Amino acid sequence: MHKRSKWMYGAWAVLTLVSVALFGCSSGELASLLGGGGGAATTRLLVVDYGNSRTMLYNLPITTNAPAIVAFGQPDLNSGACATSATTQCSPNDSTMDPSGNVWVADYGNCRILKYAPPFTTGMAASVAIGQPDMTSSGCGVGPSSLDSPANVAFDRNGNMFVLDWENNRVLEFQPPFTTGMSASVVLGQVDLNSSACTTTANGLCDPWQGIAIDANGNLWVGDRGNCRAVRYSPPFTTNMAATLVMGQPDFTSSNCGTSATLNDGLSGVAVDPSGNLWAVDAANNRVLKFAAPLSNGMAATVVIGQPDFTSSGSGTTASTMRSVYDVAFDSSGNLYIAESGNNRVTLFAPPFATGMSATKVLGQPDLTSSGSGTSSGVRARRRNPSPAAAGEGTLSPQSPEEWEVSHNQSRLCPYIGFSKRLSHTPSLNP
Repeated sequence: MHKRSKWMYGAWAVLTLVSVALFGCSSGELASLLGGGGGAATTRLLVVDYGNSRTMLYNLPITTNAPAIVAFGQPDLNSGACATSATTQCSPNDSTMDPSGNVWVADYGNCRILKYAPPFTTGMAASVAIGQPDMTSSGCGVGPSSLDSPANVAFDRNGNMFVLDWENNRVLEFQPPFTTGMSASVVLGQVDLNSSACTTTANGLCDPWQGIAIDANGNLWVGDRGNCRAVRYSPPFTTNMAATLVMGQPDFTSSNCGTSATLNDGLSGVAVDPSGNLWAVDAANNRVLKFAAPLSNGMAATVVIGQPDFTSSGSGTTASTMRSVYDVAFDSSGNLYIAESGNNRVTLFAPPFATGMSATKVLGQPDLTSSGSGTSSGVRARRRNPSPAAAGEGTLSPQSPEEWEVSHNQSRLCPYIGFSKRLSHTPSLNP
């Protein structure tokens, strides 16, 4: 469910709620989670199908097993080949929409970011490729116009694009107008646009993964996993600028990992709630940490979800425990959603939040003590990090236009979900 607020564009709205990584699934098996939008707008949903090298666009609300209306990266709704051209993709990792209504895809396997301009049709050609000199190249590298395993893409309100360039340990800013092969204007995490070092400083990053978010004030947050911290960059952004805030470390030159209220074992997914509190995924410790505003360097987390205290790190499958947490998100009511790859589920926690609290609802399982991946569809979700692969598949079955629950008879939930950082509609989940 990335990078990824609700954008309203006249006749329709797009919510990039779920980025689902599936293997061997048909478009009908890639149904999604959200109810319809308001007014005359048509709500649409972007779903990244990593294993089938495509990005799917859905109208919402949809009927059970409804097909996607558009497939980017494939000639039809039944193909899934990895290729390199203007009309294909290879293992896309994220998608979003810019303020002008264009769809952008982080084409991870081709080391590029693709732009699709409306009107949208299946098999259409991308109009811009960032990270490559043309539409048929797929080389990875470092430089002002190169990328190496771009994991995430996001836009600020001014239309500037930010790309988390994972293997190069950096975040790049590209300013409009966008053209194929263009150079980034700003790099964060490196001394210049030709460097890719893993460092532990106020200016450096190390192994940032699945952790990029822009808060209401335009600050850019990055989950700096290799340094066991999350850092904040404040606008205006300039190359090699220093981060202005660090969570998880006492200062910008420490990288101690651990299990306490002030230490973590690698922060990845990040989100900022409506009150300005920072929430960060501490996957190795099977927990999510809350840092309460006003934020300050090295501050202790005030709440831990998934553990009974700040010194525990065990995994489990209950209403109050987790296994292999992936990402976090908030809806407009302040409810917290947590995606767990190890338990093949998404859990909902309702405020007020307290350490060791229990989830109240679950998506992807019949109850809060189940974690099975199902048996019938043969779809497998793939982990996009160095850890072993994990299984989990899913079809969500809408019971009414704004009430959704999981169909357990023929499907399983994908645990690899990149949330929108603010969901605009609260789905109906299993109690």
